[in-house]
Amino acid sequence: MKFRQSVLYEFADDSNLKLKYTKKDDDNLVDESDLLELENNQQLIKLIGNINKHSLVTGDVIGVYGNQARMDDTFKVEMMILPDLPPQMPWPIIEKDCYIAFISGISLAGGSEKTAKTIQALNRFQKWVNNELTLESREKSDDIVNNLVRLVIAGDFAQLNLIEIQRQKVAAIGLEYESNLDCFTGLDTFICSLLEKLSIDVMPGANDPTQCLIPQQPIPRYVFTGADEKKYSNFQTVTNPYRFSLGGLQFVGTSGQNLNDLARLTSPSTALEQMERTLNMSNLFPTVPDTLSGFPFSTRDPLILKTIASCLFLWKSTKVWTKIN
Repeated sequence: MKFRQSVLYEFADDSNLKLKYTKKDDDNLVDESDLLELENNQQLIKLIGNINKHSLVTGDVIGVYGNQARMDDTFKVEMMILPDLPPQMPWPIIEKDCYIAFISGISLAGGSEKTAKTIQALNRFQKWVNNELTLESREKSDDIVNNLVRLVIAGDFAQLNLIEIQRQKVAAIGLEYESNLDCFTGLDTFICSLLEKLSIDVMPGANDPTQCLIPQQPIPRYVFTGADEKKYSNFQTVTNPYRFSLGGLQFVGTSGQNLNDLARLTSPSTALEQMERTLNMSNLFPTVPDTLSGFPFSTRDPLILKTIASCLFLWKSTKVWTKIN
């Protein structure tokens, strides 16, 4: 890719190295000059023909049917073959309604003057959960609140300053971030106000205080001083991606780094289309370790979907997208 960033560019900015590279202000790095190549452990060959070069990323496992040109190292594709979907987890018989709430991208910056709208929204949610506020019809609201059993905070409760956010958009390679410590107090207070009513899981995101390697490890429990482990056994910090079950239903999801990276490296599409793509490829993070940093695994890959869960959730979107297949 012409506009894809390289670690060498970081050295070029801080030294006398003269490297030719082009930067793109747009978040999407796709360009018509991009090439698509298929690689295995023996060779690498350029793909042309009946295949969309901007729909695939490094890490996708596909099969292609066609023929190789004799005059150059290109392969003319007639048909692309995707992997079969993994087996579907059996659906249990649900005897009682229960609900799960998801929150993502809270981005608390510490002082309430900087995040007034966010604090106000969290307070409204808290009052709603505690039956102090009705957001919809009384009957429907009461049904949801009375059967709400879990809250999943899916990443990015901390807010970086604007300079660091701009640097992340440009490079997104090997950066270390320092978050405002006051945001921990704000989220801790919010969590403690809800733990008497429901279980809460906190997933790490790109901006939160934990390592950035995928799969991300849980945020240290001691960050949330009010949610004491001895007092609240229904609170936990978890990994990203995160798998859990509730009432026999299986859930799996991420804090959204995979969607953000796919949005940078493929043709523009909706978040829901990218979610379906993730499911069809059976890979939660196809760009790890190419453009997203990840832990090396020699005997297993925790990012591969070996079964289809009852619910797949991917966050870090400005709009809620849902679809039932």
